[in-house]
Amino acid sequence: MSIYLKIKSKHLALEPAIIRKEEQKLKKQIDWYKTKHQLSTVDTFNYYKEHPDLYNMCLRRGSLIYHRSWDVRNEARATYLARAYLKGMPYKVVEPNVREKLWAPVMESLIRMVMKYGSVNYRPDYNELRKVIKTAEAKAKEDILKWLEQ
Repeated sequence: MSIYLKIKSKHLALEPAIIRKEEQKLKKQIDWYKTKHQLSTVDTFNYYKEHPDLYNMCLRRGSLIYHRSWDVRNEARATYLARAYLKGMPYKVVEPNVREKLWAPVMESLIRMVMKYGSVNYRPDYNELRKVIKTAEAKAKEDILKWLEQ
């Protein structure tokens, strides 16, 4: 197992708390702006023409929320699965209650991490004309899909 994946998973565990703190700072700034300009707390996006600063703060906060709840979460799950795959743990032990397949962002990150940190060196297959028959990513994906069936 790679020490780099272990470090990455620890950083990903800390990142949501940091993002939440920044979200709270932006929320305070938004509330202060609304109080200063005597705006109602409802329908912030109706003020985007008269108050572009408020609109931009709301967009930044929404972007942080999205990043925390989707990007960081998916990357953390992919890192967790990559560590389990590289340790040789069966998938059913790692995620026993999951019924749906991995969706694309998690699978892409998982493939990327297995190729980068794994001990198997995936190389593309070529035919006699030096055209790629099977890419390295496809080979890694095949191995991961076999692991997911365990």
